Amino acid sequence: MGQWIVPITVFPFKLFNIVPIEDSFWAFFLTFETVMFYEYFLDNQKKNEFVKKRFLPLLLIAFVIPSLWFIIGFRFPIVFQIKYFYAIWGSVLLLIPLFLFLFKYPTLIKKFAITGTYFLYLNLSYEITALIKNWWFFPKSSDFIGWVNVGKLFFPLEEFIFYIIIFALGLLAWYEYFDDDRK
Repeated sequence: MGQWIVPITVFPFKLFNIVPIEDSFWAFFLTFETVMFYEYFLDNQKKNEFVKKRFLPLLLIAFVIPSLWFIIGFRFPIVFQIKYFYAIWGSVLLLIPLFLFLFKYPTLIKKFAITGTYFLYLNLSYEITALIKNWWFFPKSSDFIGWVNVGKLFFPLEEFIFYIIIFALGLLAWYEYFDDDRK
């Protein structure tokens, strides 16, 4: 969709000629880091199981939906031309589940707030560094709901909301619901 362009990759090709391979590693390690920070500093209870059985449906969903989307998208490229894609998917996958989870389990708000504050700082620092180093950029011709201006740097409001602020919190909502004790 051209909303996020990564001009240079360390690998000789991109996944589907779109996504740099290292982004898969980054997504995995950011997810791992978020859960480990949360577990170690805020939720250090003993777990009997490494992965609970209710986690398996989440894994299935996490792999099946993106795979189907890519398969359908390559057959029907119009699927990749969704206006405000970042805002729609960020709301559906992060914002709505986060609010529903915290509404049902309000005792976790403090733990989530601490984790969110840490990752806000970390992710904002990373975003600013990446923009300064030209690791990626966002074409202004793309469909975004707005822009954040930090000095001479610009990035989409959706990036600020869904990646910098809400990603860690939404991820923890999914994690607590499917694999942790919800306490």
